[in-house]
Amino acid sequence: MGMIKGFLHTRIFGYQGHGLANLGSEVDALVERILAVPSGGSRGQNHGIAYLSEALGKSVAEIVQSVLKGKMTVARLDRRRRGIASRRFEAVAYKKAYRQRVREKEVRAVEAAAVMQMRLDAIQVFVRAGVIKSRVGRDGQAYLDRASFEAFSSTYINAKVYQDRLGCTDLGLASRLEELGIRRIHGKLRARNKIYLVERKSLEKALGKLDDRGNDPPLWQEFRTVMASVCASFVIPPSSGGKVVKAYTATRSTYVELHVAGEELLIRKTFRAHPAPREWKVFVANQRQIREEWRAFTWSKLNARGDVTAEFRIRTTEDIAVAAESLRHLYLHFRNPRNLPKG
Repeated sequence: MGMIKGFLHTRIFGYQGHGLANLGSEVDALVERILAVPSGGSRGQNHGIAYLSEALGKSVAEIVQSVLKGKMTVARLDRRRRGIASRRFEAVAYKKAYRQRVREKEVRAVEAAAVMQMRLDAIQVFVRAGVIKSRVGRDGQAYLDRASFEAFSSTYINAKVYQDRLGCTDLGLASRLEELGIRRIHGKLRARNKIYLVERKSLEKALGKLDDRGNDPPLWQEFRTVMASVCASFVIPPSSGGKVVKAYTATRSTYVELHVAGEELLIRKTFRAHPAPREWKVFVANQRQIREEWRAFTWSKLNARGDVTAEFRIRTTEDIAVAAESLRHLYLHFRNPRNLPKG
């Protein structure tokens, strides 16, 4: 009976299946300590505790410990949420002072994601499962073995990219592949979204030749090479795949569109108030400087009343240098934005 009474005063407190029985009063006291940490009012990048745990590979307990020790700050409060979920944290404690140089026989995970046209977390799932050989660098990042990844990417393909040719939506993709007798590979691996990896030859048998390698002009590879040197954060895939490419930064904080126009390349960037309010705030706060740095671009309007589009056409090697430097400046504005307007 005493044991039952004692259990009534405990709570199961844990994360991702690692639960421990603690006194309810101890749990309440810990929560109160966390909620008592004042908000610093930072306008830089900040995240919820669940996202930070996944992104940093740290347990929630480690993040809580960093907050209580003052190594990590509460950047702001999200009034729409309650309790610990309302706290937005700035990951100062885990920021790295450098990025390790990628070896010649390796590929960054973010580049692999661009090649496969998948989310980064899906590539990370393949790496953790040992599907693609990799190593962990001193900076904590995974570096993929180039030969292993090239064998993977030449054998498999993301079927989701070809939904239009398959004649289905997200909801019907799995059943459509089943109808065509196309087997999903590693479909049981869990990522943020479902994985629709299939054999390239199986999809080509059903749809015909896949033009995912594209017929890109020589400028594409030249531009990709220069960008890897000037601003590697913008991930340019090996090919356009015959489609408009959204080249994101490694943190997916912003992107530009790359269009193949005959033998030329067109860079287009539209700053939108919706559905990307944070990106819009960065632009509004820095638009005078961005316009100056992008003076070679053609702008759709001179003010920021509504969506604003900037375009630049790459025709020569000199144009590549101009474009690469412009994108580097844009990346710097989004790397750690400050003084953003409220609201």
